[in-house]
Amino acid sequence: MMSRKVKVTLIFLAICLIIVALVGCGKEDPKYVAKVKNEIIPDGLFMAMFNETLDKEYKNEDSPLDFKLEGEKFFKQLEETKTKSGETYLDYFINESLEKAKQVMVAKLMAVSAGKWLSKEDQEKYRAEAKSELEYAMSYYNYYGYSFSSLNELAGMMYGMTSDNYMEYYVLNIGVSEYESVLSKTVEVTEEALQAFYNENVDLYRIVTVRHSLFKTEGLSDTEKTTLRETVEGYIEMFNNGEMTMDEIVAKSGDTSSDGKVNNDGYYDVVANGKYVAAFENWAVKQEEVSDKLEIIDTEFGYHIMQCTGIKALEDKDVKASVEVGYTAACAADIIVEESKKSEYAPKEIDKKYINKIILRSLTGDFAEDDSEATTAPSATPVEYDDAEPDKTVIAKFGDTEIYSPYYTEFYTQAMQELLLKDLKLPEDLDTKGRYEYVKEQLQKEYSEGVTYSQAIKEKAFELLLQFMVTKQQAIAADYGYTEEEISKLEAELDTNIDQMLQYYGSYYGISTRDEFMKMYVGMNVADYKPLYVDQTLVNEYSKAMLEKITASDDEITEYYEQHVDALRVVTIRRILRSTVDSKGNSYTDEQKADVYKVIEAILKKIDSGDSLSALAKAWSEDKNVDTDEGLLDLIKESSDYDDDMKNWIFSQTEIGAKNVFETENGYEIIVIEGITTLTEQKGTVTDTEDISCKVVKEQISQLIINDKYNQSVKDYIAENNLSLTDINWDLAQKAEEAFLTYEEETEDSDSKK
Repeated sequence: MMSRKVKVTLIFLAICLIIVALVGCGKEDPKYVAKVKNEIIPDGLFMAMFNETLDKEYKNEDSPLDFKLEGEKFFKQLEETKTKSGETYLDYFINESLEKAKQVMVAKLMAVSAGKWLSKEDQEKYRAEAKSELEYAMSYYNYYGYSFSSLNELAGMMYGMTSDNYMEYYVLNIGVSEYESVLSKTVEVTEEALQAFYNENVDLYRIVTVRHSLFKTEGLSDTEKTTLRETVEGYIEMFNNGEMTMDEIVAKSGDTSSDGKVNNDGYYDVVANGKYVAAFENWAVKQEEVSDKLEIIDTEFGYHIMQCTGIKALEDKDVKASVEVGYTAACAADIIVEESKKSEYAPKEIDKKYINKIILRSLTGDFAEDDSEATTAPSATPVEYDDAEPDKTVIAKFGDTEIYSPYYTEFYTQAMQELLLKDLKLPEDLDTKGRYEYVKEQLQKEYSEGVTYSQAIKEKAFELLLQFMVTKQQAIAADYGYTEEEISKLEAELDTNIDQMLQYYGSYYGISTRDEFMKMYVGMNVADYKPLYVDQTLVNEYSKAMLEKITASDDEITEYYEQHVDALRVVTIRRILRSTVDSKGNSYTDEQKADVYKVIEAILKKIDSGDSLSALAKAWSEDKNVDTDEGLLDLIKESSDYDDDMKNWIFSQTEIGAKNVFETENGYEIIVIEGITTLTEQKGTVTDTEDISCKVVKEQISQLIINDKYNQSVKDYIAENNLSLTDINWDLAQKAEEAFLTYEEETEDSDSKK
């Protein structure tokens, strides 16, 4: 697997640095990848295309590249290794990525010209959707002990780009996809065209059903393998003589789940999509007709006895429907490709030096270094250096140290998230102002006996603030404190980051000063955030060192799992959605819903007959992500968004293959249990075996225990030394709450999108 060095900073008490650690250019002219016409190619788009090109090469078995290399070593390899055509792999990847990015930009330009581009409201909605996905992922990973300090760091690990780059690319990708869908509907479909398209792509659409029985060779000597091969050949001879049935051969298969049952009774629907081991898939797609003949193929897993039991070609209505979707999509793509061939769209102002910088940043995972040249695309908004003086209002004291109000603002935000917002489900029909008002109402409700959420959150904020100040004190006592020179360097890095972000997002949010930007982003001015940033960096560095000294025993891990099973047991489901809502969001009539349910019943019959669940999901599900995830989802009960009935059913299941149908506000959903992963056992399948496994669960629990031990040690230290905050200004705390929940109306003179 290709590795990417990622900086994972373990932080104390889930202190989230809200720094956007982009590599910035300071006060130099901003840089960008290139332009198509007058449109800047966004960094996120270029890096997405680069990652796609890199992944394609990774899957090339003949590639000369060593994908085990990391960061700078891998980058150097790209610079030095040449393709068969004589160009370096770095130049090859850049040129391919620019070409792909150009086509995306052309599609956007075509959509804008046709009046089919996303509205500002839709762009904001999808950007918020992308941010929510990152926030959910960050919450998920932080819960399991990874402790990402910002969305930026998380996006760097997941996508090789900054969080803002990812959100911009997410919106762009949806806009282009929607326009391609519009184009595809204009394509004239004829039987001749479908037949020709099918003939050209037959392996991608023709479904070959095979039945196989696996005889594993793992751990066998050459002599034992020879003996096993003779046994397998004997089974085929007995089958040919009528002395043994295929059912009896399959019953001996080693392709079983953890309960000992043969997976799918040996049946698999195969298309040429690379899902199966090469020899298995190649044999299947070459079959031309159903046959009683049995053959043996060898794979790294062992000897497979293979039989072709069914073939679905263009005459099959499911296959034909898939072909039509593929054909119209291909025609729409061709229209865009042909348009992009025009010379007017050739990328210009290509900055190879800058491109190399963002590629290297992606490969190293270092999104926190100061880089004087790397920036994102500029806006027309000039940077104004008029930072306000810091707020010196004292909200509390720790010993003789005065704590200023902005510090409390940071921890109030965290306390609000932990005690209220994390589990709060907002009504979907509320606008932005309505959501503010709704949260205000919740604050006045009872959190515990005699205590409102409002009071509990303020008390929690001061508790977190005390723990932070104590940890800072411990860090300084342990010689982790910074020199004036080190502090100046950290502040200069922050200045560079703020300058860059303002240049890029100033016009988008209708702001022109650094303080305006930071108030929007972290709720305080630049001068207020600088000391907090320095202290957070210090606390993180010290906490990471302390965490490395703590361990978790196997008994502790087992006990923790048993106590938190709902947050750790993973159930993998296959989801097939049939919508009962039209394109305008209106619900279907009862009669229309009945027709939809007939489709659901037909799909259930196909499942019962052994059809491939992934193929059924791709062919029938109307979920927007099915093309990429094939309906497969890994769920944890505690963090699942499903309603209680669905959640309770899903997490009560213990057998692979269990299925049920649920009616939701979006439609009917078939849910099939595909995998279950616990601390000690994994059965069925998961979306990614590297992220979901017994080993990963154990490692996550270990880190959670270590975090808990460290956090408890700080609390014990506070109690043993009778430490506390003094001179707490509760009036200021109340004002912080009011400021947090103050909705600023947009004016006619402002394009602000706060």
